Amino acid sequence: MKGIAAILALCATLAADAAGISPSRLLPIDSTEHFEIPVVMTYTERRGIGLKLEQGLREGMYAARFQDAKGIYFVGPKQAICQGSPPCTAYQHEGGIWVAKDHTEDVRLFLVQELTPEQNASIAQFGPAALLAKIGEGKYYLFPLNKNFAQQLAAAKKP
Repeated sequence: MKGIAAILALCATLAADAAGISPSRLLPIDSTEHFEIPVVMTYTERRGIGLKLEQGLREGMYAARFQDAKGIYFVGPKQAICQGSPPCTAYQHEGGIWVAKDHTEDVRLFLVQELTPEQNASIAQFGPAALLAKIGEGKYYLFPLNKNFAQQLAAAKKP
């Protein structure tokens, strides 16, 4: 049952930004800007067909590493992002914080889609939903904007 929840949570994120961002479109950035997250931060919302999801990030430093035409990617510690059917118990995704260049109040989480060996092995069991996750492997996906969480994250940004 836990595997189904993880696959559904991942598909909800992928559906929000179906195309994803190829790493080849990202350029390195030379910046001292970063976020200092002192404690685990999470938020819960409903997406798609009403699926309740919790997502968040672990404590640590999130440094500006990449950019594209739309925003800056602040990469966190290893397996920084958590997503699941509440509660969010495992930090299983690489990722961090994304900030829009033209609207600095648009602050979101992003993850890098990588399937675990268990998820890869279960693709046949979960069918099309798992296949969608496999197709997006290696791409960067932005979470939908959550204004309250964005304000909390913005307060942790350092020059």
